[in-house]
Amino acid sequence: MSRQGPLACLFLGLVLAPMGAFGQVSPSRTQPSVPHAGTSTSLEESFQHAVTLFNSGKLDDAEAIFRRLNASDPNNVSVLTYLGLIALRRRDYAGALEPLKRAAQLQPNQPETHINLGNAYDGLKRYADAIGEFQRAVAIDPKSVSAYYDLGSVYFEIKEYAKAVDAYRHAAGLDPNDPEVQNNYGVALEAAGNLSSAVQAYTRAHRCDPHNATYALNLGLALQKMARKAQAAHNLDRAGALWRQARIAFADAVSQEPNDYALRETYAEALDEMGEYTLAIPQFQKALALKPESFRTYLHYGITLVHLGRYAQAAPVLQHALSLRPDDLQTLRLVGFVEYKIGNYSAAAHAYQRLTELDPHDLAAWNNLGAAL
Repeated sequence: MSRQGPLACLFLGLVLAPMGAFGQVSPSRTQPSVPHAGTSTSLEESFQHAVTLFNSGKLDDAEAIFRRLNASDPNNVSVLTYLGLIALRRRDYAGALEPLKRAAQLQPNQPETHINLGNAYDGLKRYADAIGEFQRAVAIDPKSVSAYYDLGSVYFEIKEYAKAVDAYRHAAGLDPNDPEVQNNYGVALEAAGNLSSAVQAYTRAHRCDPHNATYALNLGLALQKMARKAQAAHNLDRAGALWRQARIAFADAVSQEPNDYALRETYAEALDEMGEYTLAIPQFQKALALKPESFRTYLHYGITLVHLGRYAQAAPVLQHALSLRPDDLQTLRLVGFVEYKIGNYSAAAHAYQRLTELDPHDLAAWNNLGAAL
């Protein structure tokens, strides 16, 4: 069965963008969907050996045998299909097209031949052709999870999110325990603007596979969005409950991929945003251990220390952020603020002086410069 996914702090009134997007799809996977066409007894051993090589990733060796078999029996659908799948694995979509098209012509009533051909068209960005092949597969087998899944993937790629949701809904209904299907259903729902239903789909994906960081991350990001909306609506009890759920999901994601910088940074920023400053600090420190020269992490780490009133600790962190981006206006303002708070007036004046040079119309910077001097 072939599956290809569609292809993720407040301070002084400023909202910092989170690391994550609206959701991350599951990694794509290409598994053989091979209709059985039969091989003669004399060729069966070679065929099975080639299949074993294919399954172990030895594509060159497998291809050599399949090409010999194809020369002996050019209408063998299984051989044609494997030749096409080898090309798909290599992302050689043009090379996959001829054998897969031939396989579909020879066995037009097999949904697998249309699914595989649809994936070749999808790789070539011939989306209308891909949709046609997946729809043919669905017409032949209305219970084909792969056909609905791949149809949803194409609709997602071309940003027809309502149609993607409908296709993924069918796939999810046919296989409710497949976490990849549930996850991508959630991504499509979120893209279509149905955040609460997306959270339900992400929750099912995470329950089906609690050890997958992507599913936990997507759940956390969606819950984070819902928490922000609840806060904006002044529904603080609901916002608090959603933040707590988001924190659990982010913590699950980090526990599965502890060396993923982006995950660690996203978790740290979320903790800061929900006011868990002391919990955020070690997460920022671990993120910096993974990516020592990350401007973003130094900046957000410094902001968290400012939230806690630890100005002396924040100063060197923010100064390091400034060394990475010397003309960043936000960082200059923060450096001026913390240096002034701890009595380093010359350092504060230097930061505010640079601010006035970069933005002469910033009256606050002029006032602060005067205070520091």
